[in-house]
Amino acid sequence: MSRAFEHVYQSYHINLKENLGNYGSHFLFQSALYSRLGITYLSDMYCELMINCYHYGSPQDERTKAIGRRAFLVSETTQFESSTNGSKKALEAGKYDEALGLLGSMGTAAHRSLKLHQYIFLSTGIVKLTRSIRR
Repeated sequence: MSRAFEHVYQSYHINLKENLGNYGSHFLFQSALYSRLGITYLSDMYCELMINCYHYGSPQDERTKAIGRRAFLVSETTQFESSTNGSKKALEAGKYDEALGLLGSMGTAAHRSLKLHQYIFLSTGIVKLTRSIRR
């Protein structure tokens, strides 16, 4: 695992040194890596960083994938309330309306491509399915 992180940071160093400008793919890879490791907060931060700071320099498909991944992560968050005896009670099973709002806020440029339109449709379907299952 440490070797994989070493290669990721070496590639990032080369990107910065040579001014290649493909930050979007690097942020998406970092987000997927941390999501699979179970560090979803950091994964969400990489998606949000890519969407808010580096969206001008990245292609439309990377922005669409980042928004789709962030919507899925937002829909999976669970807020807990601690009681006096130490047990936790789930307040909210997910922020489904916020996730669907993220997917609905995509511009028309994303819907012009069939591949991106299908990705948005798939992401919206997954969020709606998880909301229906958890009700």
